[in-house]
Amino acid sequence: MQGERLGDRWLVVAAEDVDASHLRRGQLGTSELRQVREASYQLSQLPIRVEDSPVISMDHVRSVARMLKSKGGCDRVIVDYLQLCDMKSDQNNRNREQEVTQATRKAKLMAKELDVPVLLLSQLNRMSEGRPDCRPLLSDLRESGAIEQDADMVMLLYRPALHGLKTEHKSRYPSDGLGVVIVAKHRNDETGDVYFGHNPSLTKMGDYIPPDEWLMKHAK
Repeated sequence: MQGERLGDRWLVVAAEDVDASHLRRGQLGTSELRQVREASYQLSQLPIRVEDSPVISMDHVRSVARMLKSKGGCDRVIVDYLQLCDMKSDQNNRNREQEVTQATRKAKLMAKELDVPVLLLSQLNRMSEGRPDCRPLLSDLRESGAIEQDADMVMLLYRPALHGLKTEHKSRYPSDGLGVVIVAKHRNDETGDVYFGHNPSLTKMGDYIPPDEWLMKHAK
């Protein structure tokens, strides 16, 4: 994603009541335009660097992060996303799984070397679509078990409404506007589910509050 497009998403998230479709179409109202301008100024003050070159390897990410760290300006590294990294090497006999394994290992070493959290976004395979509740599992991480092995924490995002489900299987919450962060691995703490509310028109995540009808029905 280009830096400008990522900036558009940040603007929508930072502005409280701006409809994402209005921003894309250039149809902002007076109040929305004011919020976007304020959010734009606030975001411009943040110490964030977006590296949106079309081909980026993990070695390149490490090099840039080391340079920023030496200047006191690298507190976190986010890679969006792992499978898009350039993983070519001099060893032509490597398969895709070995390449991903090498990339995750380099990310792990970078986190330890720079003493900063490294957040890797990753694709999932389609195995979850064959399950009744379509919940993703650790084994669904695409192309390599090394992602699970090297990560200190693995969080899987799950929105049952996208799979046509009326309720979330475990909690029985209605699926409309519901999302789940499945903490599938946590090296230093517990695993479990964290529920969040999702507003697609505002492209926002927040606290999940069940509808009044559901609360009344399940009140003890």
